[in-house]
Amino acid sequence: ASRCAPLVLRLRLARAHILHTLWPHDATIWQSGRTRAWWALQLVGLLPGIGSVWWLLLSALVDSQDEYQLCNFIVALRLSQFVTLGLAASARGCVQAFRCLLL
Repeated sequence: ASRCAPLVLRLRLARAHILHTLWPHDATIWQSGRTRAWWALQLVGLLPGIGSVWWLLLSALVDSQDEYQLCNFIVALRLSQFVTLGLAASARGCVQAFRCLLL
C-alpha cells in the first residue's frame, strides 16, 4: 500500500493543477488568460479528435458534488461545442460559399 501512495499523490496533484489552471477560484478570466498553461489547456479541448478525449478526461476529474466545478465544466464544454461546431462550421460554410461565387 505504501508503494501506491506516491502515485496517488502525484495523480491528485496533477488533477488539482489541471482544474485550478482551467477554472481558478481566485482569479478572473483576464488573469487566467495571461498564462500560457491556461491557453494550452483551453486549446486542447478545441482540437478535433483529441478534444473529445480531453473532455472525457475532464469529466472524470471534476467532482460532481462540487457545484462550482460542475457548473464550470458544463459551461466550458458547451462553449467548446459552440466554438468548434458552431463558429468553425459557419466559417467553413462561408468560405465554401465565397469560393463557389468566385469560381
